[in-house]
Amino acid sequence: VKGGPKLIIGIDPGTTCGLAVLTLGGIPVHVGSRKGMSRGDMIRTLLDLGDPMLIAADVAPPPEFVEKLAKEFEATVYRPEALLTVMEKQEMAREYLKQFDIKVDDSHSRDALVAAIKAFNHYKSKFESVESELATRNLDLPQEEVKALVVKGYSVQRAIESLLPQMRESETAHPVEEEALTEDDLKVRGLRETIAFYKERLEAAAKANER
Repeated sequence: VKGGPKLIIGIDPGTTCGLAVLTLGGIPVHVGSRKGMSRGDMIRTLLDLGDPMLIAADVAPPPEFVEKLAKEFEATVYRPEALLTVMEKQEMAREYLKQFDIKVDDSHSRDALVAAIKAFNHYKSKFESVESELATRNLDLPQEEVKALVVKGYSVQRAIESLLPQMRESETAHPVEEEALTEDDLKVRGLRETIAFYKERLEAAAKANER
């Protein structure tokens, strides 16, 4: 069952499979590789982390493994417009790893991370437009739902308009006092929701280990 934060996934399939998972804010929640990882293993791993909505490889056309995984999650496949050299991949990964103070020890993890970063960068300006538009119009819509529609090909305006009826229904059922929400307010709320989700995961894992 899908649920949790919307995610961007980078994959480097092969005998040893690289996997990188980013939030819609570009924050890494998982980067690593594993030998002999099946599609079923990958699905279970991703379900534990959240709801994949964008899946990428660093080659075009994307491998069959990536296409089939995207179908499982009804996710969009990101196809890079240009392939990077090994040196360009190393530089992109190096800057990102330094920014978030994480380490990657193998090329499979690095290539998966680069795929995820490229996918994130491709949609970054549109995601920022979503945040800005919601704040400007003082709309308390779920940012991630709007961004998910944008990834599926909706314009920012159309994505917002398509979700407005749901918000109005919710307001009718649960009337609340109107509150001005700034762009920063919306970002903080999204981060708090993401942190709360992963805190619950960690607590559940800790309890399971105690048994």
